[in-house]
Amino acid sequence: MAQTTVQAEDLVSVGSRISWGAIFAGSVLALAMYLLLSILGGAVGLTLRDRVTEDNLKTSVIAWTIVIACVSLFTGGVVTSCFTVGENKIEAVIYGILMWALTFAIVVALPAAGVHTGYGNLLRMPDIATTPSETALATRVSWYAFGGAWISMLAAALGGLVGAGPTFRVIPVRHTL
Repeated sequence: MAQTTVQAEDLVSVGSRISWGAIFAGSVLALAMYLLLSILGGAVGLTLRDRVTEDNLKTSVIAWTIVIACVSLFTGGVVTSCFTVGENKIEAVIYGILMWALTFAIVVALPAAGVHTGYGNLLRMPDIATTPSETALATRVSWYAFGGAWISMLAAALGGLVGAGPTFRVIPVRHTL
């Protein structure tokens, strides 16, 4: 009996493998979650402001901002990855990072549209700081923001990895007649 070689071929071009709809959906969800958790943080902060020192409140705000960014972007990464089909684990991580990048671009663009965000205020901090203590605070917050941005990107990538489905493989099957 002659042996035949089985080769899988695409019948139709798959086109772009990037699912921008999935990336956009994850980004919108991440932004919405961030907004909701920011409102929660503001309500808790206002409730506790008379019971804690100003320095503790500032530190808590920074920590809460990093935590909610990570939670929101992790969830957005999971959703982005769940909405794609057939990606492998590396592609799932890249989907999470692309979702993070789109979300970051939207957050950076909001102040240009007249929307006041915490990030827009952070970008103006060096220009506003006039005293040495304000400059020291602006420097510290800027470094926290830098670290928080990296941590949030890793959270989005991890979310993409967690949301990845099984990797599909084409396995040739021999049929005997």
